[in-house]
Amino acid sequence: MRIPIYRNGARILFVNPDGSSELVQEYMNKDYVSLNFVLDGFVQLEIGDYILLEDFIPYKKGRYTLKVIPDIPINRPREYHYECIFSSNMYLSLIHISEPTRPY
Repeated sequence: MRIPIYRNGARILFVNPDGSSELVQEYMNKDYVSLNFVLDGFVQLEIGDYILLEDFIPYKKGRYTLKVIPDIPINRPREYHYECIFSSNMYLSLIHISEPTRPY
């Protein structure tokens, strides 16, 4: 299965996820996609890059955004291992809303 990664509305890359990739959804707790893949060339991912859930699970919809640039170890020449966490925008909004107000 090939999953597209988007930036500013345009597809920048197709990846083949490995077996350790997963969608994690827990009611009012966690909602993210752990997407792990290997590329033969380096691609700079940026904060704000995203995936669409409907691209790989047709009966579900949602946009999951990269909030942290992943470390990319190189195991062999020209083999780049990406371990990315794409977070649900709804989950990120809930975190922001639930933060206590702090005096300045």
